[in-house]
Amino acid sequence: MWKLFSPSEYFWEEKAIRDFEICRGEPSGSSRILRDEAKAPPLHNDIITKRIRVLVKGLANMIKNIIFDLGGVLMTDVPLVKIARDLSVRFSRSEDKIHSYLYPNEHWTRLTLGKISENEYWDHFLKASKVKVDREELKDRVRSELRPIEKNVEILPLLKSQYKLTVLSNHSREWSEFMREEFDFFNYFDQIIISCDVGLRKPDPRIYQLTVKRLESKPEECLFIDDKKRNTEGAESCGINSIVFEDRIKLLENLPSFGVKIKGRESLVD
Repeated sequence: MWKLFSPSEYFWEEKAIRDFEICRGEPSGSSRILRDEAKAPPLHNDIITKRIRVLVKGLANMIKNIIFDLGGVLMTDVPLVKIARDLSVRFSRSEDKIHSYLYPNEHWTRLTLGKISENEYWDHFLKASKVKVDREELKDRVRSELRPIEKNVEILPLLKSQYKLTVLSNHSREWSEFMREEFDFFNYFDQIIISCDVGLRKPDPRIYQLTVKRLESKPEECLFIDDKKRNTEGAESCGINSIVFEDRIKLLENLPSFGVKIKGRESLVD
């Protein structure tokens, strides 16, 4: 039986298991009851329901596909925050104002939907912000700082032998092409789905539905990992399991909760 909850909430795990066994018409003798179950912390019904649902899904289904976001998970983010900060110092301008011309805005959305090119995006930024910088300098800055997060990438070969791996990312065409040409870890993926290539962005439900269709799978057989909660919530609304990525240690702790086995886990150095 998988251990899904923390020790302090053990009573609720056991109760969920007993309820599940009773629903299946099985004896519940295999479930232990804490002596001090009366002291168990009260939980709202929606939390209990969600945990029972996760438990039942975990027992009934096996994860076959693991879907990764790029920025903040496997790759560093596009350095827009750093660019805004550096330009604000360089030109004595408001950092927040400069950042607003970079992201989030209509031009960023159009860039990551594949409706405008990287050159057009930077031209819009330079015109709106009125900073006197060469466009090529900004393009080079992005490419110089887009780098794999090596500790996280090390997990991929340990998963590849057992699961289909997929990238699902909001990105521009030029940057995604640069990353795929530059970094070998993309070879681990069976599918690479980038917003600019499909004209859809997370958390639009259609991009998750498209991903499941391309994988020829069921939503409950997929696990999505993203560092933004709005994106994991979008996946969950389509029936896809999800983890909000915080760091590698927590990810490795969370994966077994979904039945994901990590062969060679001991080879990873924390």
